[in-house]
Amino acid sequence: MQKVLLSIVAIALITAGGVTGCGTSAGSATYPTCTPYPTYTPYPTYTPAPSSGGPLWPSGWKDNVISWQDAGQYYGQTMTVEGAVVKTYNSGKAVFLNFHQDYQDHFKAVIFPDDWDKFLDPPEKLFLGRLVRVTGLIEEYQGAPEIIVREPAQIEMTVDTSCPPCPPCPTTAPTQSPATPTQPAVTPAQPAATPTQPAATPAQPSATPIQSSATPAQPAATPTQPAATPAQPSATPVQPSATPTSSAAQATPALPEGVVSWQDAAQYYGQVVTVEGRVVATYNSGKVVFLNFHQDYRAHFTAVIFPDAWDKFPQPPEELFLDKLVRVTGLVKEYEGAPEIIVEEPGQIEIVEE
Repeated sequence: MQKVLLSIVAIALITAGGVTGCGTSAGSATYPTCTPYPTYTPYPTYTPAPSSGGPLWPSGWKDNVISWQDAGQYYGQTMTVEGAVVKTYNSGKAVFLNFHQDYQDHFKAVIFPDDWDKFLDPPEKLFLGRLVRVTGLIEEYQGAPEIIVREPAQIEMTVDTSCPPCPPCPTTAPTQSPATPTQPAVTPAQPAATPTQPAATPAQPSATPIQSSATPAQPAATPTQPAATPAQPSATPVQPSATPTSSAAQATPALPEGVVSWQDAAQYYGQVVTVEGRVVATYNSGKVVFLNFHQDYRAHFTAVIFPDAWDKFPQPPEELFLDKLVRVTGLVKEYEGAPEIIVEEPGQIEIVEE
């Protein structure tokens, strides 16, 4: 019995020791731990930076775009002309899209009755106050350049990507009591368009036209438009380095519907809007009067008045509007990186608060 027990114990010990027939330990052979392959992380998707600055065009960038002011240099060529339509007129025989109040001496686009129905709205309403590009054969008519538009594809407008300014937070008290205007927002002197004009763009070298076929010749006579207002200089002169001083503090009152703050003017490039703000500094360079809404006028909104319009005001504009809360209505355009409106008529600017 003792031998049997010893045999069982010996067998148990041998089994626990894991001795194999070859004299090696069965537990000494270990298998490697399986390490899975790392999870694949894809490269991040490229997101282009949002565009900033100038207007956006449906057809994208073009290399043969010229300013409306330079159209007279390209007679007989098919080009794309860019500018703001400041005035329109339907004579019953033609629709005129004018790029200057003195249309008789400046570039215009002409649309004849046979082509009016091709547009979604009457052309004289559709393009008024808009920044457009007109493509076609530049012809001379009565001493001024023009393009005859026969198809909607010949003319395009900027894409409006601006976001209207948010209303003031109801939980935040305004820094200044809202100004109560004595009359509604100013209406420009002209029926529907503000007489404004973008700054001149240097002429680009002649480029290959983007459309191969020339625009059909114009009918024998282009109907005439009624008399126009005097012409205005094409470019905004640069202000001097010195910044005029003023004791007025800039105000940001709550604004009525349809009026935007001068701080938000840059969101409305190419649009006719009413801008409100306080004129904190003015300057008369002898060639232009500047109404500045910030001491750092180079980077902020400015209203510009050329000499032809000075006598239309009861006092010199640089004195009349200094330290006044005003509303300026017109086409907002970019000049040297900052927004501005060119004031040609007293009806474009009103004093809201002394």
